[in-house]
Amino acid sequence: MIRRTKFSEQAQKALLYLALLTYFVLVVYPMLWVLLSSFKVSSQVLNSRNPLFELPQPRFVGNYVKAWVEVHFSRYFFNSVFITAVSVLATLTIGSMAAYVLGTFPYRINPALTLYFLGGLMVPFQMGLIPLFFLVLKLGLFNTYTGLILLYTAGSLPFTIWVLTGFFASLPGSLAEAAEIDGASPFQVFWKVMLPLARPGLLTVAIFNFLGTWNEYFMALVFITEERLKTLPLGLASLSIQKQYDTDYGALFAGVVIVMLPTLLVYGLLQNYITKGITAGAVKA
Repeated sequence: MIRRTKFSEQAQKALLYLALLTYFVLVVYPMLWVLLSSFKVSSQVLNSRNPLFELPQPRFVGNYVKAWVEVHFSRYFFNSVFITAVSVLATLTIGSMAAYVLGTFPYRINPALTLYFLGGLMVPFQMGLIPLFFLVLKLGLFNTYTGLILLYTAGSLPFTIWVLTGFFASLPGSLAEAAEIDGASPFQVFWKVMLPLARPGLLTVAIFNFLGTWNEYFMALVFITEERLKTLPLGLASLSIQKQYDTDYGALFAGVVIVMLPTLLVYGLLQNYITKGITAGAVKA
């Protein structure tokens, strides 16, 4: 009986490892294929029989030069970095203050406000596209950094407030009481005591908001039409159309790598904080 139990456990582990290995291959194979193709000329991309194991001959780095300089990916990259950084910073600032009040102060209206913000996660952006478009147009924010930043910030606040509210609620209230006894004002308690303790939660929502804003396409497509203001997803779409006509698939794959690399770096460096931040706010202290 014991042997059968051990054999069953080993079989389950083997199946689990097989499933994880299969998933790993399905995820990594396309990424390696794109990376290798970004160093190849178009003829080698199209005529390759085994694209993953066929190394670039010769190793062609000119694809990245074409994508970065000729297709203005440097400008798209700056736009995405600026818009994403400001949007994430604004979202964290506003969302953390709102979540702190909702999670720590015993106001009667707090549960209703929490549900109100949570309702923002249930409303698709497309439902309010037409009135939102006319509102942005009337305010003079169409084709501006400010307009897109405000839209990204507003769209990210419901998720940010929902996550951070549970996180602030899990922090011990005795720390805030001790700071108030020492003479700290409510703002000082928040900025100097509670906010540093919420760093895992802040990093968690920052990562998710970064990924969502960096890869966002539809909203930028609607509210940005000027070439100088386009973000990386819009630039990649333009590059895709242009290079398909030129049959320059190497430059196209180089553009994909430029878009993909910052996301992989951020997620790879900070992935541990995602689990820590979510689980830390799961149980109230």
